[in-house]
Amino acid sequence: LRQVGRTAEAIERSWIAFELISKSPHIPVILPTPTPPPPPETCASPIVIACLKWGTKYDASSVNRLFFGCQRHLQGVNHSFVCLTEDSTGLDPNIKVVALPTSKTMKGWWYKAYLFSDLCFASIGMQHSRIVYIDLDTVLVGALTEVASYQGLFGTLGTEGISNEHREGGLNSSVMIWTDGTFGEIWKQLELNFVHLSQLTYKFDHWLEMLLNQNADRLQSL
Repeated sequence: LRQVGRTAEAIERSWIAFELISKSPHIPVILPTPTPPPPPETCASPIVIACLKWGTKYDASSVNRLFFGCQRHLQGVNHSFVCLTEDSTGLDPNIKVVALPTSKTMKGWWYKAYLFSDLCFASIGMQHSRIVYIDLDTVLVGALTEVASYQGLFGTLGTEGISNEHREGGLNSSVMIWTDGTFGEIWKQLELNFVHLSQLTYKFDHWLEMLLNQNADRLQSL
């Protein structure tokens, strides 16, 4: 359905199927409206650039490359760089590390949801920070200051114009921006219902659509 532009219908059917296989009534999560963040110039804390490395698809060099790219393209912006991973071997010592939780079933891109857990950034003393998440396969070609200054509640990419998506009306989580401590249901609900939800959705982006598709700002259009 998503491939033919029927994302809203795909989302609705996913929730209906979830109710059936979970054998319990379920109402799609209504997320609270967070308070917009203060302007960057009034923040004493740095923004946090975050990435995720799990398994062997990407190694430490991919993380280090993104780290140094952010150093170049965020000049003048107070920021820290954090990597969520189960293996920090080879990471630049200036990169802060958040250990991923151990799971027998969850893998790969599903761990993006852990970015929204209560423990993720609190574990390194960065709770309530402004978070800018970037995928490791992202190529930085210019200044990131405009992206980092986004002040909405939740921003990510729309699928329009992204060559490997082949669909419209959806979300692509290669870049996400929000304030830590908000949208915690993304992790809580997935952790609680992962067995069922992973049967109904192909990837994390589809789960994000089920919760936030109508409420996410598309960064390309801002």
